[in-house]
Amino acid sequence: MKSRFVTIIALLTAWFSMPGQTLAGVPASGTPADPAPAAVAASGDSAHGKQLFNRYCVVCHGAAGSGGLGPSLKKIESRLSGPQIAHQITEPRAAMPRLYPAPLTEDDVRDVVSYVQTL
Repeated sequence: MKSRFVTIIALLTAWFSMPGQTLAGVPASGTPADPAPAAVAASGDSAHGKQLFNRYCVVCHGAAGSGGLGPSLKKIESRLSGPQIAHQITEPRAAMPRLYPAPLTEDDVRDVVSYVQTL
């Protein structure tokens, strides 16, 4: 467990020291590094998204999305579009490991996006 924590800290340190990168893995210009595979509607189930967030995301992003080990997700909708948030979830950068046992379904991703847009 301790070695996993050290690895995560090392990855975060390396990621945040890269020039031109923001917390969400989007170049400083504001354009996504890779376009999202499909548009994400804001019609996801935010209540289900909150459950998924509490299961998979809260450890790094905090109970209210205020950050901690991971960046703050507060007011993320002002920095990233729904498709950009979905892309970050489905194609995480080095700083955001895939901690869940299997990829989330498209509906699950839509629900998480809907929830984090309320933070």
